[in-house]
This record gives sequence, structure tokens and C-alpha cells, in this order.
Amino acid sequence: MESEPKPILLSHATQALLKEIGRSQELFAPYGLEPDQAAALLASITEPMLEGAALPMVTIQQLRWYVRELARLFRTRYGYALAFQLELVLRKWAAYGLEPATIQTVLHEVADQLRLMGRSSEVAPAPAAEPEGAAEEPRLRDEATPETRAGPVPPQVDAGGR
Repeated sequence: MESEPKPILLSHATQALLKEIGRSQELFAPYGLEPDQAAALLASITEPMLEGAALPMVTIQQLRWYVRELARLFRTRYGYALAFQLELVLRKWAAYGLEPATIQTVLHEVADQLRLMGRSSEVAPAPAAEPEGAAEEPRLRDEATPETRAGPVPPQVDAGGR
């Protein structure tokens, strides 16, 4: 008989943190860094916690993988997309057998330390507005960005449905 995995119960503090991250457009310190740099930054935050923990080596290694995944998310996402992906990652690692309270604690520590590191005053880039001189020189603007705005042209479908 197959059993359904138990759903992870997120603490009220974690739910509040995810809502806060989702509503804000702040960029955390690893945003835009190279993968190795972001992983090293988050490892510098979490390694002291892991070294002092009386956990089996297998669990510590799983937590290191979890932290690498957090680094990837904090480096590539912000706002609602980051909050959504963080919740998925919490659920995934809980399903892999990590203690939900532990991974939520690690997430809180990482988020708190990244906010203290700065860059939280930066907000995500807004959609680019037209530069002041752009209306006067449309020919030059189009030459500088040839057909990259529209993306690739989809293939044409003939009337026969091929």
C-alpha cells in the first residue's frame, strides 16, 4: 500500500518570511553573483551552524546540498518568484527526510544574514523606460538592438495544418 507523504507544516514565522519576500522587490546579497561565489557566501553563513550541530554526517551533507540550492535561488530570483521557489524547496527537502524545523531555521538564518550584508536597499530593476533621446533617434535605437526584443519568429503554419 502506497502512502502519501505528510505535508510540511510551515511555522508562522516562515509563512511571514515568505510573504515578506514575495511582497518586496529587494535583491539579496547573492543576486547576480556567479554560482560558486553565491554558494561560498551562503556556506560562510551556514557552516558554523553545521559544524556545531550534533547531527549525522549524512544529514549534514544533505543540509549542505539544501544550502547550495538556496544559494541558486537567492542568486537568480527575487520577489514572488523567490518566495514561491523557497516554499517548494522547503517541501522538497522535507520530503527527502530533513527535519522541517531545521531547514526552516536555516532559511531564517540565511535570510537574516543576507539582509545584514547589504544590497537589501536595492530593489529589482523596473521595466526599462524609453531614454530621453530615444524618441528622436528611432533608427539608431533599432540598429543597436536588431530583432532581439521580439525574440525568435515562430515558424509559419500553412492552411493544411502542417
